[in-house]
Amino acid sequence: MTAGSLAGLGLIAVPGARAQRPAMGGGGIAGGGVAETADGEAWFSLFGSRLLVGDDDEPIFFGRVQWVDESLGVTLESTDIVSYGPPKDDPDARELRGSMSVDGAGSYHFVLRALDVGGPGDGLDTIVLTVGPEAAAGTPAAATPAGDFAYAVEATVSAGDLQLLSFDEPGQG
Repeated sequence: MTAGSLAGLGLIAVPGARAQRPAMGGGGIAGGGVAETADGEAWFSLFGSRLLVGDDDEPIFFGRVQWVDESLGVTLESTDIVSYGPPKDDPDARELRGSMSVDGAGSYHFVLRALDVGGPGDGLDTIVLTVGPEAAAGTPAAATPAGDFAYAVEATVSAGDLQLLSFDEPGQG
């Protein structure tokens, strides 16, 4: 690939950069839509993933969460993802942990648990989002936000979908 074709993709070439071994595998969850809560509707989009790269034993975590709760008039957006994966008590669910802002300000621990068990709009996928001090338990030390904001919601995806993702190096199965 030429530098010009990289620029066309929004990427840059770094002179003298060594090629890294490709990702060995990973997985994630992605989704968006409308979630029904006990108090009304929330709009959401989420993506969470972890990759194992080369010979590294530690995965790289990344993702993004946006949650707009219409009934409370609050927008929650992730600012940092410090862990992602299936929780020990439910291998079919996926859990993201990190920090998020509230209406563009502050920094608060969050835990989002998502369960993909159905297709688009069938009302079977669920999300549990906890923000604030209660979410701090079990969150890795890399996230050190503080504050007194607290939010907790259980919701069913009524329009849209959650989708589990898997990406493995070819031939790795």
